[in-house]
Amino acid sequence: MQKLKSQKASTLLKQASNVLLLSSTTTNGMSSGISRRIGTIPCSGMMKEVCVRRIFGTSCFKQQKGQYGNKTSLMDPNSEIYNLSSSLSASIRLLNQLATQQRAQYHTTNGVFKKKKEEEDEKEEKEEKNNKDDDEDETGEKQELKSRKLRLLAMAVMTAYLLLYLTPAGPSQSQKLNKEITFQDFVDRYLGNTNLDHLEYDLRTNEVYVYLKDPFSSGSFVYSGVDKKESRAEDVARTERKEHKGSVWGPSSGFNYYFQMINVDAFETRLQDGEIEKGIPPSMSPKIIYTGSLDWHSLLPSPFTLFLAGILLWSFTATARGMPGLGGITKTPEAVKQKVKVSFNDVAGMEEAKAEIQEFVSFLKKPEHYKKLGAKIPRGAILMGPPGTGKTLLAKAVAGETDVPFFSMSGSDFVEMFVGVGPARVRNLFKKARETGQAIIFIDEIDAIGRPRGNSMYGGGNDERENTLNQLLVEMDGFNENHNVIVLASTNVDVEGLDRALLRPGRFDRQITIDKPDQKGRESIFKVHLRNIKKAPGLEDNIPRLAELTPGFTGADIANVCNEGAIFAAREGKKQVEMEDMERAIDRVIGGIEKRTAPISQKEKKVIAYHEAGHALVSWFCKHSDPLLKISIIPRGKALGYAQYVPKEHYIRTKDHLMDYMAQALGGRVAEMLIFKHLSTGAQDDLQKITRIAYAAVSSFGMSEAVGPVSYPLPGDQSMAFQKPYSEETAEIIDREVATIIEDALKRTRDILTEKKELLETVAHYLLKHETMNIEQFRELVGPSPFPDKEEKFREFLEKKRLQEKTEKKNKAEPENEHKDH
Repeated sequence: MQKLKSQKASTLLKQASNVLLLSSTTTNGMSSGISRRIGTIPCSGMMKEVCVRRIFGTSCFKQQKGQYGNKTSLMDPNSEIYNLSSSLSASIRLLNQLATQQRAQYHTTNGVFKKKKEEEDEKEEKEEKNNKDDDEDETGEKQELKSRKLRLLAMAVMTAYLLLYLTPAGPSQSQKLNKEITFQDFVDRYLGNTNLDHLEYDLRTNEVYVYLKDPFSSGSFVYSGVDKKESRAEDVARTERKEHKGSVWGPSSGFNYYFQMINVDAFETRLQDGEIEKGIPPSMSPKIIYTGSLDWHSLLPSPFTLFLAGILLWSFTATARGMPGLGGITKTPEAVKQKVKVSFNDVAGMEEAKAEIQEFVSFLKKPEHYKKLGAKIPRGAILMGPPGTGKTLLAKAVAGETDVPFFSMSGSDFVEMFVGVGPARVRNLFKKARETGQAIIFIDEIDAIGRPRGNSMYGGGNDERENTLNQLLVEMDGFNENHNVIVLASTNVDVEGLDRALLRPGRFDRQITIDKPDQKGRESIFKVHLRNIKKAPGLEDNIPRLAELTPGFTGADIANVCNEGAIFAAREGKKQVEMEDMERAIDRVIGGIEKRTAPISQKEKKVIAYHEAGHALVSWFCKHSDPLLKISIIPRGKALGYAQYVPKEHYIRTKDHLMDYMAQALGGRVAEMLIFKHLSTGAQDDLQKITRIAYAAVSSFGMSEAVGPVSYPLPGDQSMAFQKPYSEETAEIIDREVATIIEDALKRTRDILTEKKELLETVAHYLLKHETMNIEQFRELVGPSPFPDKEEKFREFLEKKRLQEKTEKKNKAEPENEHKDH
């Protein structure tokens, strides 16, 4: 019996062990499922004893006396069951380890599955969005096709209407040609004639049309010479003759003659008198058909009425298609995250302004950081500066850096022909911005609506524009602090050209001025725009030189220079843009296109050479004038020649500076007077410059002792259009002082060129021979300048030129060496 139990136990334990081992080698999902259900299985000795007791009873245990006299049951180590239970315990321990490992692997795998599922969901969302966009595009194409068909139908209807409206209701003028007769001719020739068929009276035009039976037969009179007196019965019969009702549209074609009458009563009276005179009885009176009782033109609406009806119809159909009809004139762009590819990395040359704008972006991205410190988000900022300095580019960078909806509108978008449209659009714009929670509103050229109110030169002002401005002021100061809506605007006018209420704190809190970049800023801008251009080696090293050659250039001008340089290189078949191409591009932007084929006579060319030589010489011998860079007598644009300088970047200028500039500008005119003893029209632009400088010095800068330390608007200012802020006596003093300053500058210029007349001849002859001259060639002919600043500038020029030549030689040598190696 004991042997049978042992065999049974051995069989069961082996089966249990196999099951456990089999379960440990299943798939990951199966093992993880088992481990979740059974957890970790304890394998203590007590557990083995309990299991064996329940299965096999107590026969496999022996009793021993413990240390304290207690009976302790121990499994007989010699029994087979003991060995099998040990194997079972080892299997359970192995299963616990595998379960622990597979649980960890399950969590890892589950995370991977979860991430993969999220990626698949995101991919499905993108596909759904793309499909939705495709459906919208298809819908838009269908709507566009339907709209095109409706437009063609409307054009066809309008054409038919115009043809019908312009077509005369009665006989045309060509049909009436050579057929008009008088009433007396009709009475004499056709009344009582047997060839007369009938008459048609047009009630609209009071014209009577005569229809004959046989137009080639004269007919015969049946009654003639009868006594004019008739019985009363015949008279009544003639008066009550039967009237035939004709066509309501007018007389039919095929008439032979026509005559004009005043009205129906006059016609019938005169016709009756004619019949009596010719003795025609009432029974033989001609048949009369009255036509034209209904004018078909009256059934057609007038063109103006049809035009209004067309506008209303277009409005309703456009609104139904989602287009801005009359019901949608107040609509503004939807709150869409515009896909702008411009970032702050594309903005250069305005570091201070960029830092200010970046704060607004930070406000929107991390508002809690500022609110913790008690700071309030600014309501708005206005960007002011000359055209082309990058105001709109900076706003685009904000749109590219932020993830909030970006609304962009122009100031002119608020001004329409309909009254009340501007304020309604402002309300709608801010309403949509508030609904998004966080948004940026950008108004380009805000001076279109932001001009000072009640300051119109024509009286009364522009009420619609002022109403729009008032609504903008209310909206900017009216939305709650919880709404993170920032308003950005740009303008080319100064602060004085905008309404003061627009610039107060709480509306446009910050006024950011963006001036033309300095030399360092121009270097940064060149680096940005040359980034996508295939440059020759060494061109980047010459960027400081490019910045020096482009004083006063804005970011837009520099972008144009880089583009023109690439065009020049492509035109000549080059594979890379070189420094030479960039210099040509700078000349192109400054002066315009070269006109080497311009029909200029040799005499005119000589005048131009002396004119430009005079400018250069006076500049060389004036302390505060700009250093010379290049002289050319090749026509460019509207200029027949030009002298290029490198202006110094001054922020404060003295009277001596202005006097030197005026002397430099007068150099060309004085040179013509000294050499040719006559004046020409070539100095017109120079005279305009010195006149502006002189008036600014006297009336604006307070540099005249006679006028005093006052500042008046310059001539041409809008405030001077109707009234001057000074008396006629003061105006005379200003004019005298301006004439005195110009005369002093003219005398100084004449003295310099008279003393340097030989040098003037030398420079002019060189220009006539070579057409262009740089500063190095000019200095070889004229000698060193008496002023250290100009000499220092010359040394810088030579150093940069040598560096440029060295770089070009190195670049040319590298391809040759590579070719030899191959």
